[in-house]
This record gives sequence, C-alpha cells and structure tokens, in this order.
Amino acid sequence: MKKMMKWALGLAVMAGFAACESLELPGYTAEPQVLETSSPFTTLYKDIRYGEVPESGPEDRTSDRLMDLYIPKFAAPKGGYPVFLFVHGGGFSGGDKCDTGKGYHDISRAMAECGFAAISMNYYLTLKYDNPSKVSCSAEMKNGLPATGTFHPDLQKAIDNASDDAVAVLEWIKAHAEQYKLNPNHVVVCGGSAGSMTVLQLAYFSGQRVLPIRGVVNLWGGVANPSAIELPAPPMLIYHGDKDDLIHVDYAHAFEARLQELGVRVEKHILEGKGHAQYTYIRKNHINDIVEFMRSL
Repeated sequence: MKKMMKWALGLAVMAGFAACESLELPGYTAEPQVLETSSPFTTLYKDIRYGEVPESGPEDRTSDRLMDLYIPKFAAPKGGYPVFLFVHGGGFSGGDKCDTGKGYHDISRAMAECGFAAISMNYYLTLKYDNPSKVSCSAEMKNGLPATGTFHPDLQKAIDNASDDAVAVLEWIKAHAEQYKLNPNHVVVCGGSAGSMTVLQLAYFSGQRVLPIRGVVNLWGGVANPSAIELPAPPMLIYHGDKDDLIHVDYAHAFEARLQELGVRVEKHILEGKGHAQYTYIRKNHINDIVEFMRSL
C-alpha cells in the first residue's frame, strides 16, 4: 500500500510539472548542468556527455551524444536506484530527449518520481546526415513485417549506430554507478518508435556484454525479424496502437509469439483506436504499469 501511495504521489505531482522549455538551458558544457525541476522529488543533470562529438558537430545537439539524468531526491535503496533508460523516436532523422511536445521529458521525469534513476539520451541521427536511398522507418514498416526478414541496409545501419550509442550509455552507467548511486544490475530499457527499434536491437541482437538488460518496454517499435530473437532474452512489455499507420501493429503480435515460443515473459497491450507515438497517453495512463513491470524483474 505504501508503494502504491508513493507511485500515486508521483503521478499527482507530474500534473504540475513545468515544461522543459521553461528551464534555463544554455549551451551544454563539458560538465553537466545541475537543474532543480518544479518537482521537489527529483534533480536533473542536464546534457551529460556519454560519447564523442559526432561528425555532425556540437552545433546539432539533437544528434550529439548527450544524455539527461533524473535522480530521485529520496534515499537510494540498497544496491542503488534501478535505472530506466529511455530512447526517443524520430525516424533516426529527428527528435530530442527534451521534447515536451512529444512527451519524452515527462515520461523520464515521471519514472524518477516513482523512484528510478531515469536517463534520456540523444544519439547520432544517421538518416539525417547519411541517407542516400531516402529510406524511412514508415516506408519499411507501415505494411507489416518485411517478407525478406531484413530492412533496407541504410535503415539497419541507422539502427545499429543508435544501438552502439546506447551501449556507450551502458558503459557510462557502469562507470558512474557509485557516483550517482545507480544499480548497474537493474537496467530496464524503453523507447518509442525509432527509439524502441534502438533498444530492441540493444537488448536482443547487439551482443553487448557491458551490463545485463533486465527488461524492455517496447512502445510501438519493431525489428526486421522478431523470429530471430534467441535465448537469453529479457522480458518485454509492449504497447502498440491498432491504428498505427507508421509501424504496423503486426510487429507487436510477432514479438509476443516469438517470446512465448521461447518461454520468455511478455505482456502485450494493444491500444484500441490509437495511432503512432502515444507518449502522452502512456504517461497519463500506464506509468504505474511500467513501474510494476520494472519492480517485478
């Protein structure tokens, strides 16, 4: 009961959060900015550099290797705060970790309110700078899974590059766990759309051995061939709209079928009448479900 009250308190406070744009966000520096949010329960470390400046240069912060860290102000549990790593969408050509219009910022802050160290990362947007074939996620995925079991090479390259950046964030978590009281053995990854494609690649296909991934929250994402997932595979929580016209809902069904076949825990929620990128809906209606999923792992 006490836990549920704490979660409810977090959700209530969320309604009064100030927008990210209302914070003073000058140009990032070598050291992260420490910002007080409108919530009395979290501290925000803004624009932490987790990797090298990409070829696009530091002027394009949306494509730079920067992350925001939201830390609860109440005492860390034994072993440290469990970590919620969030990756935004944008088709590997756009998006920003701080985009309140999409709801990315609110989801990360909500999870910190509920007791998790939340990380929201930017990553190199490959298709913004290197897309000779003019490929897009929607063109590849709106009609269902590819018959060949593969994506266009340019799209797969974008996914791999973003996943590599997510691996670098895992390395940062491992290196700074003691400093920020993080639990490197309890990391759950979450993403929406292209961000979900990134964390799915990270968790099931990258082969990374930096840190164990305890679970995946898949918000309307997909991979070219879910049947290629093999053990060991972390549990998955899925949300996908049945009216999604950018990434077909068949991806959600395919994940469920494959993970059930492998005997891996999977929870699928089809959002009836909902289209793509339902971040605000998730924040308002399903944060407690994500919290329950994370705490159960």
